[in-house]
Amino acid sequence: MEKKVTFGSRLAGVGKTALSSYGSVLIAVVALSLVWAFSSPYFLTAANFKNIGVYMSASGIIAAGITVSMLLGGLDLSQMSIMALSGIVVGTAFKAGVHGPVLLLVAVCVGVMGGIVNGLIMNYLRIDPIITTLGTSLMFRALAYIISDGNMITVSDSFIKWIGRGRVLGLPVMMLFMIIVYVIIGVVLKYTRFGRNVISVGGSKEAAFLSGINVKKTRAIAFMISGSCAGLASLLYIAQGYVAQPNQGNGADLDCIAAVIIGGLSVAGGKGNVIGTLLGMLFFAVLANGMSLLSMDSYAQQLVKGALLLTAVYIDIVRNKKGK
Repeated sequence: MEKKVTFGSRLAGVGKTALSSYGSVLIAVVALSLVWAFSSPYFLTAANFKNIGVYMSASGIIAAGITVSMLLGGLDLSQMSIMALSGIVVGTAFKAGVHGPVLLLVAVCVGVMGGIVNGLIMNYLRIDPIITTLGTSLMFRALAYIISDGNMITVSDSFIKWIGRGRVLGLPVMMLFMIIVYVIIGVVLKYTRFGRNVISVGGSKEAAFLSGINVKKTRAIAFMISGSCAGLASLLYIAQGYVAQPNQGNGADLDCIAAVIIGGLSVAGGKGNVIGTLLGMLFFAVLANGMSLLSMDSYAQQLVKGALLLTAVYIDIVRNKKGK
């Protein structure tokens, strides 16, 4: 007898899948929040929640870009350097008389150009994405230092100040930027042919090629998106202190990578989505915030983050083995 599938049963199935995918991360966030709430009287305050949101905004946009490249099966290690270069170019443009939303366009364009460079090297020199972006990260960072002569650049633009201090419907503008990015990338990955191609290439590059997918084009667009996220994030980082620095984001890339993996994205590619990334970023933001409130030594914080990254990768390996 054929079993009748109703809308309710489908909805329940979707809910069950979502719970199994994100439930553990949500539980971890709640548990960690309870620990910090009992450990510090400053955790459960509106000002602190704002700090968490601001921390998540710039780093969260970086993580959204990492999600696209990792789904493709290629980790982008150049994002923080692209962000630093983009910020320095924005600062230089401001000193040259460029103001307002045009600075946003400058930041994103620099990011896209960085993504194009990565894509060209991977596609035509056939160098592995990790090695490619490791090399270009050194190049982009060097360019940031060369352009700025190793100095920070003050950016006191009113539009930048609005991004850093403004609110829309009670929410910080920086958080709205992050939300918009996640909505756009989420829709693109789930409802467009490009999104389906990314998942296919991440699952099996050979199978995707045989099915007619243009692997080189998909990879190029994916890294352009990753670069554009880095460029946009540079503007948010500048908005926090009104300065562009050539060392911006140096050493912070592992935080975003760890958050993405904790959110359920597979290191091998082809599995994961931006919802998991957002939850993973929330977990990492709460973790970092609590450790700062407790005045934990910076080296101890690095130790905790490193251990979490290894744990997340191990969990991913176990999860992939069970899925086979």
